[in-house]
Amino acid sequence: MVTTWKNKVDMYKYCIDLHNYTLGRATNISVSDCNITDSRCILMPGRNALLSVEFMPYVDVEQVYVRMYSVVSTVTVPLSLKTPDVCKDPNSGIQCPLTKDHKYKYNNTIVIHEGFPYFFLDIMLEFVNGGGEAIVCILIPVQIGTLSK
Repeated sequence: MVTTWKNKVDMYKYCIDLHNYTLGRATNISVSDCNITDSRCILMPGRNALLSVEFMPYVDVEQVYVRMYSVVSTVTVPLSLKTPDVCKDPNSGIQCPLTKDHKYKYNNTIVIHEGFPYFFLDIMLEFVNGGGEAIVCILIPVQIGTLSK
């Protein structure tokens, strides 16, 4: 099952605390195995989650990089991505350069390793241009695993 949020502010948030402005906006977010009625996306250890983000830049963009972080309370930890250069990632679904006011759809797989403990976090996904300016930055509330009974 894939759940899609279209500008559903209560499920995902923009990273307003980090950026006074961005060079674009997210228009659609999809995460596999999420239930839209939950306040957090539940990701199970040992399973991969498919992530898709549609966004629209307000300006032309030559180069796009993606950064992913786990945010727990006030601690932000960068997550390793196989190909952070979106333009060079054949699986990203995006070809560069990007044209302003056109929609683009980014695809990635979030690997949830077997043995991850049960916990809550936000996944911060940030798209930046070659100069490091934010194009889009979103937070996705996540729960890893469920409590065993």
